[in-house]
Order: sequence, then C-alpha cells, then structure tokens
Amino acid sequence: MVDDALGLETGGRRFELLHTPSESTDMLSVWLPDERIAFTGDLYGPSFPNLYTLRGHYYRTPWDYLHSLDRIIALEPEILTPSHFKPIVGREKVRTSLSNLREAVRHVHDETVRGR
Repeated sequence: MVDDALGLETGGRRFELLHTPSESTDMLSVWLPDERIAFTGDLYGPSFPNLYTLRGHYYRTPWDYLHSLDRIIALEPEILTPSHFKPIVGREKVRTSLSNLREAVRHVHDETVRGR
C-alpha cells in the first residue's frame, strides 16, 4: 500500500512510488531518481485531461491534478514517460510540457469559476 510515497530498491535500482491523483484518485507515478526518469501513466498527455465526470463517475478535482503535475515538475526529470505517448526527453522540454498543461488546466478552472 502507498499512502503518499514509497521508496524501494530492487535489482540495484532505486524507485519511488508517488501518489499523483489525476484521472483516478489512486494513480501512482514511478520516479527513478538516479536515472531522472518519471513514469507518469495517465497523468500527462498532450491533450486536456479527463477531469470531468460525464459517466457519473466520482468527481476529479482539478487541484489534485495540479498538485500532481507540480510534484513531477519539482523532480526535474530528464525523461518523462507517459502511458500513451512517446517519452519526452530533455529537462527543459519536460518542464515546458508539464507547465503548459498545468497552466491550461488552471486557466480553464479559474475562468469557469469566474463564469466566463
């Protein structure tokens, strides 16, 4: 079980399992600190995330999603490996990709709350 984070080592390689809720409240990302690789599953994709609940599923809060993006950005990964797309290579490219998505989600949230 992983509450917020769990560090482990196997085969001489360090892993950190990080709770990063996004399209699911139980999402985990895997961080390999020595290699600076983040495996983010469905947290990142080049399209807007499914934060809505059209199928009547549980509410997905944008704040949890934004916190998860910030958590990965703070790691400063050299490689970002999402579940459905090609890896992004290069620290600045990764930061820009994650930051752009974060700002898009924040903008839509803020403008929706303002009623625009």
